[in-house]
Amino acid sequence: MYSDRKRWAEAYLLGHFFARMRGTLHCEGMNCYLNRFLTVRLRLFEFVQQYHRGLARMRVVDTGAETATKHSTPVLITELKSLEKNGIEVYTQYIFRFFQDETQRAFALIVARRVDEVERRLYFIEMYSNPESNWTVEYYPIDSRINCSCLMFESFGLPCCHMIVVMKYEHLSSIPPNLVMQRWTRSGRPPTNNEMLTKFLTVYPTWLDARQVEHEMTSWMRKRWKIGKNKECNAEIGEPSDGKTLFGVGDPPMVKTKGNPGKNSTAQHSRNPRKCSHCKCRGHDKRTCPKLSSKPPIDDVSI
Repeated sequence: MYSDRKRWAEAYLLGHFFARMRGTLHCEGMNCYLNRFLTVRLRLFEFVQQYHRGLARMRVVDTGAETATKHSTPVLITELKSLEKNGIEVYTQYIFRFFQDETQRAFALIVARRVDEVERRLYFIEMYSNPESNWTVEYYPIDSRINCSCLMFESFGLPCCHMIVVMKYEHLSSIPPNLVMQRWTRSGRPPTNNEMLTKFLTVYPTWLDARQVEHEMTSWMRKRWKIGKNKECNAEIGEPSDGKTLFGVGDPPMVKTKGNPGKNSTAQHSRNPRKCSHCKCRGHDKRTCPKLSSKPPIDDVSI
């Protein structure tokens, strides 16, 4: 553990940007926040609902903070009003509170000594009534660049109270640009510079025109396909026509009769041949029965 002290000891983490978060502070804070919405016995769909509810609550809080930044102005509490006003214009309202605290701490510091060099000036800052607490600040007049030995700006992204003492000593009315981190500004996110997005916006009107033409051609082809399909159905099912039918109108398709079709006509089916009532044979009747015709007539019978 001692050999890895540079990875976990706070003294060795100075100069590395962690947005003022220490260790697992961010994860622990998120867990504590979500525990207000989540319990042990939640079902899966209930967990998803509660999780989205927690995220929605966070978005509401962020929206409220953004609204307060745009439509409200913090109160100036120090005599460095020009620096405070510039901080209000640059930082969000939440971050400005930290900057204002550093401005107040600057009044408890004094400039013990200043050394002028060719390109820079060295300021040796001490705590009032405690000379053992001292820091060294570098100031470059060419571009108003400031560096401090406390490394607070490199760790958090805000100018420290020692830098503010140098700003006051140099009569600066605004925060130097190199001390303004885009992350903490009102705009927050960097501007979009995407070449692909620019090209897409350039050809977007042409794409809309091509889409309209494609839609019209597709509709026309669908209509022609339906017309051809109807003609094929008319040729297979309907009666022959003289070719002078109306555009797109054909004979209706023939369907089977619905309901009870009824009995078939007796003319379509041959009757069963009649039987002779005397000999019970088919193909003749009693009048033409050959057996009756073979018997002698009654008149010829002798008495």
